[in-house]
Amino acid sequence: VDNTYRIDTPPAYQLLHAIDHCSGPDCFVHNLFVDGVRVATDLCKSNREFFDVLTSTVLRWENNGGDDSSFLFRYSPMIELEEQPGDGESTDSCPKVQSISFSAKSGGYAPNLPRNELDLFYSAKRAFSAMLHSEEYTIRVQLEPGGLVIFDNRRVLHSRSSIADTDGDRWLQGCYLNRDGIYYQYEQLRRKWTMSLTETPFRNLKQAVRADYDKMGVEYDREVSKKTLDNLIDMLKSQKDAYLGAPVSLMEHNIQTASRALRAGEDDETVVISLFHDLFETLAVKNHGELIASMLAPWISPRAQWALAHHEI
Repeated sequence: VDNTYRIDTPPAYQLLHAIDHCSGPDCFVHNLFVDGVRVATDLCKSNREFFDVLTSTVLRWENNGGDDSSFLFRYSPMIELEEQPGDGESTDSCPKVQSISFSAKSGGYAPNLPRNELDLFYSAKRAFSAMLHSEEYTIRVQLEPGGLVIFDNRRVLHSRSSIADTDGDRWLQGCYLNRDGIYYQYEQLRRKWTMSLTETPFRNLKQAVRADYDKMGVEYDREVSKKTLDNLIDMLKSQKDAYLGAPVSLMEHNIQTASRALRAGEDDETVVISLFHDLFETLAVKNHGELIASMLAPWISPRAQWALAHHEI
């Protein structure tokens, strides 16, 4: 991770532009990338004690300008977690990792701790470092002349392999981008784009004109009404693995019910409501009949709607 010593925070994104670079069979130098968040998460799963010590031990990262002409420093653990653990818990109980600070040349000095705590910290650091350097996690990329790679500097660690004599001249120009600038520009463009979707740039319905409402009607018809059947079929397919303790899945059960209605000579409406009668059972067990009845209400009779709403009885 570059610039771990930056006072506010290390840069969010890094760009590496291969202005001059070798290519072809005689080019051997590679750029190496590792997803530090993935490695940290795997460390948590394999050795929670090591993970916890690397998230709780605050280290000092520093830089003296390369010639001792200045000085920057920052304090942070090697593995930083999301600020709100309640929103960042993953399903395997490991906290969500926010960012990584790992650098062989920017300090990372441990505080003065009791011997047993230092032993644990350095054991955890060596284990984490070994995982980060493992080929299992390494992605190798050979840049082409003019190629550009962009990555999250707070998450992805990078280095390069050795440069062979046949590699020739190599010029990589790097720069950094802060996250807030990108998000600010994105939101500005997003708002400008959404305004282009309307006939007039209204911000509330009172400002909208008839042409705006006409356009919304066309969009609703194309994006919602005409896709209703496809959406229902997709929801039905999503139940193919929902067995809920039964010997057949909900998708199979719905199809069986519709098949029996069809073979019994029931009308089309009965076949349709049979096919979708348990579509919302994985969403709301107690009132899933009412949900599908309301969903299909514009296209079915009151009798069929009543049957759907009360079919669980």
